[in-house]
Amino acid sequence: MGEMAAGAENQKTLGFRGLFSKRLRKRLAFGGIFKLTLVIPYFAIYTFLPSILSTMGFEQNFLPIQC
Repeated sequence: MGEMAAGAENQKTLGFRGLFSKRLRKRLAFGGIFKLTLVIPYFAIYTFLPSILSTMGFEQNFLPIQC
């Protein structure tokens, strides 16, 4: 339990500047790229979904067009 308290105390003193330290730079880059690869598909889907659905024959209320 003493190790856990020392780790928590160490994290408090790290601060915002410590996030960009050499020690955490690889983790920061990996996390940023991972987050980016999660966000881009959602952006693409919600940006182009209306045009894709209209091409497929769906109206604005997403009900099939009656012929």
